[in-house]
Amino acid sequence: MSGVLGVIDPQRRVDAGRLANQMIADMTHHEWIVSDLFVDQQENLALGRLGIGIFNQAQQPVWNCRHDVALVMAGEYYNAGDLGKRDARQSLECFTLEKYEQLGECFFITRSSTSPSSNKASHSVIMSM
Repeated sequence: MSGVLGVIDPQRRVDAGRLANQMIADMTHHEWIVSDLFVDQQENLALGRLGIGIFNQAQQPVWNCRHDVALVMAGEYYNAGDLGKRDARQSLECFTLEKYEQLGECFFITRSSTSPSSNKASHSVIMSM
C-alpha cells in the first residue's frame, strides 16, 4: 500500500508524532514497505509517506531552500509534458516542489483529473510552514 499522511493538531488533543507512527505501523503489511516521517513536536505536526520503494526513492519530505514548504508524495505522473522537461538528475519530488513554488495552488487545480492521461501524481501533500 502506498500513501501519504499528515497530522496537524495545534490544540494538542493528540500527539501528532505518536499517531503518525501508529498510522504507518498499521499500514505496513510487508517488511519491504518503505516509509519516511517528519515530526515537529513544537508545532505538533507530522507529515509522512509509505510505499513499495519503486517510485519516489528519495528520502521525504523534500523541503524548499527556505525550509518553509515540504512535500511528501507517493506515485508518479502520467503525461507530464506540459510541466516542462525535468532534468534527469532531479528527483520527481524536487521537480514537483519546484513546480508548486512556480505555479502555486494552480498546480494542483490543473491536475485534479483522475484520468491516466492527466498529469496527476497518485498522492501528494505540500505543506507550507
